[in-house]
Amino acid sequence: MSKNVIELRPLQYNAGLEKRYKREIGDLVNELIADTVRAVKGFLDTYNPKMPELVTMDESPYSINASLNAVRQKYDSKVASAGKKIALRMAADQLRASNLAIKESIRSINPEDAKDKDSKELILLLLALVADDAFSQKVDIAKAQKPLRYLSPTMREAVQASLFQNIQYMKNIAADYLTKVTQSVMQNIMKGDLGQLKKEVVDLSRKAFNRSQLIAADQTRKAYQALTMRNMAEAGLTKFKWVYTYRSAEPRPFHRDVLNGQIFDIANPPVIDPKTGEKGFPSQLPQCKCIMQPVIMGKE
Repeated sequence: MSKNVIELRPLQYNAGLEKRYKREIGDLVNELIADTVRAVKGFLDTYNPKMPELVTMDESPYSINASLNAVRQKYDSKVASAGKKIALRMAADQLRASNLAIKESIRSINPEDAKDKDSKELILLLLALVADDAFSQKVDIAKAQKPLRYLSPTMREAVQASLFQNIQYMKNIAADYLTKVTQSVMQNIMKGDLGQLKKEVVDLSRKAFNRSQLIAADQTRKAYQALTMRNMAEAGLTKFKWVYTYRSAEPRPFHRDVLNGQIFDIANPPVIDPKTGEKGFPSQLPQCKCIMQPVIMGKE
C-alpha cells in the first residue's frame, strides 16, 4: 500500500544569530591579535641582533616566548570568562531558534498540537545550569522552573557539549596562531633579517581571524542541528526531507542533485560526503546551507 507524505513547514535556520556569534568571536580574536602585534612590536623595538641567543630564554627581556606566553594566558582567561558567556548565549539562542522552528513546523499542520516553550525563561534556565557560579547567582532560579520540563537530559547534554566544544575551538585558535607567530620570529632571526616579520605576522593574523569566522559559522549550525535533532525526536518526528536552498557560495552537486527532495530517517541519516562516506544531516558539513523539512509518513 502506498503512503501519503505529510510535509510540515521547513526548519529555517536563523542567519542573524550566526552573524552575531561570528561578530562576538571576531571581537575576541581581534583582541588576541592586537595583543600579539604589540608583543611582536615590543620585541622588534628592543631586539639586539648581537645577542640572538637571549631571544629563546624566557627570563630574558628580549624573549618573544615570554611575551607571547603572557598573551596566551591573558586570552585563555578571557575565554574562560567572556568567551564562555559568548558560547553559552550562542547555545541558548540556537535552542530558542530550534524550539520556535519546531513549534511553527508542527503548527503548520495542526495549530493546536504544539506546546509553547517560554524561550526567555528557558535561556535563564540554561544560564543557571551551565554558567559559572558567580554568573548563575544573577539568575532567578525559581522563575526559571516552568520550562524545566522541556529541557530533557539529552537536550541538556547537547547544550553542554556545544559549550565545551566552542570553548576548545576558541583556545585552539590562539594556540595555533601564537605557535605560528613564534615560529615566524625564530625563522626570521635565523635568517638574520627581520624585514619580513611584520608582513608575516599580518598574514598570520588575517588567517587566524578568517579561521575564527569559519569555525563560528560551522559551530553555530552544528549546535542548531544537534538541538533540532533532539527537538524532533522529543516531538515524535522521526523523518525529514532534505531541502537544498541554493544559497551556498560553493554548491555541493551531491546535495543539490542527489539528496535534495529525498526523505530520510533521523535514526539512519544519509551519506552527505560521497568522498569520505560521512553520514549526517543538512548543514552538518562546513558552509552547507541545506535545511530539514519534517515529514510524517501516512497510509492511504
